[in-house]
Amino acid sequence: MKRGFTLAELLGVVIIIGLISLIAVPAITDSLNHYKKNLCETQVSYMIAAAKNWGTDHLLQLPDEGESSKIKLSELIKEGYMEGDQDAKTAEDRLKVINPNTKEYFEPDPVITITKEGKRFIYTIDETTKNSCQS
Repeated sequence: MKRGFTLAELLGVVIIIGLISLIAVPAITDSLNHYKKNLCETQVSYMIAAAKNWGTDHLLQLPDEGESSKIKLSELIKEGYMEGDQDAKTAEDRLKVINPNTKEYFEPDPVITITKEGKRFIYTIDETTKNSCQS
């Protein structure tokens, strides 16, 4: 008596594996894209937190009531409020942050706007950076 699988049995297994992959691959891809988007949004919130820390240390440079000022991410990295790309080959690229969504640097250099409204300071990041997390 020979041992082994018949062609029909092997074909059945291949079809079952194919059906499972048709269901699993899109779900896994959607999950990965969702987590990349969340990671990008977290990265943007770290940029804003770095600007808030900078503002705490530079109270005299913050805007007056109804005015606003801007600070670039590269300046925050230079001053040590956030880490840039430590694996970059050039000094210029060490002052940049990688967008987890695109695996490229946030371009152009993200700008955080600081506006004083009453006794509060409002920190907002430019639309280009915000929108780069949506793609």
